[in-house]
Parts: sequence; C-alpha cells; structure tokens
Amino acid sequence: MTDSLHQLLRASRDAYAKNVVTPLSVRRNVIAATENWEEAHTLPLPAQMARYVSEGFETDDASVELGLKSLWPINANNQPRSAVVREGLKAVAENPAEAFYQVEVLNGRRYYTAVYADVAGDISCVLCHNGHPDSARDNFRGGDVLGGFVVRVALGEEG
Repeated sequence: MTDSLHQLLRASRDAYAKNVVTPLSVRRNVIAATENWEEAHTLPLPAQMARYVSEGFETDDASVELGLKSLWPINANNQPRSAVVREGLKAVAENPAEAFYQVEVLNGRRYYTAVYADVAGDISCVLCHNGHPDSARDNFRGGDVLGGFVVRVALGEEG
C-alpha cells in the first residue's frame, strides 16, 4: 500500500514539473513558478503541488499521511519530525534505490512508515533548490537526493 501511495504522489508531482513548470517557467519563460504563487499570480512549485495532493489524503482519523521531508529543507515545516523519518531520510540519501520501512509509534498509535528517495529528476527542482535563499544546500545536481517522500499508514493503537 505504501509503495502505491508513494508512486501516486511522485507521479503527480513529476508530471506537473515535467509538463507544466519546466516548459512554461524554465524553457519558455512564459510564467514563473514561485512559492508565493497566489499573491504573485504565478505557478505553484512542484513541491507545493505534492503537498496539495498529500492534503487531499488527509482524513479526520489520520489513517494515512503523505508528505515530502528533507534533511536540507527550504521550508522548516518539511524537516523530519520523528527519529524514524530522520533515519529513513539518511538511509535513502545513502542508497536512493532502496526504500526505508519501519513501524513507529506516535502519540500511542502504531504506523507503518515508509520513506522513498526524492531524486531531482527535473531541472526545475535543481534550479529552485540551488537558488532559494532559504536552501540549506546550493550544490544539487540532476539525480541527487533532495529529501524523501514519507508515507504513513496507521496500524492501530499501541498495545
């Protein structure tokens, strides 16, 4: 289940970056993609689109959580909030081809947590991360790990 949810989130973000942001913002310079897109009347960033897709999966019982996290986040809200996610981000940074899986307990509830490498597959990702004033790194190249897709599925109460 986590693999399928990851694939959906990654494919949604990648399709938006490849088919909207790169052609319109990077190649043709028709319209910029910015984090304050609503005020600036520009395109949302691909990471923001991933967040919007993730928010669509939110439920009142928090049985499924999706998101993008990073050891080098541009937005402080995207840093790992648990030891398991931090460990997973380190693992996928070292070996992007292998997903990281572990059960963790948060607030008395057990979750199956999976972390998948978020690899810079589009030039728009590299340009944004390297050029952003809040970026913790400015030396990303195509194919580098920017962070990770985190998928949590509730398993039930600890017990």
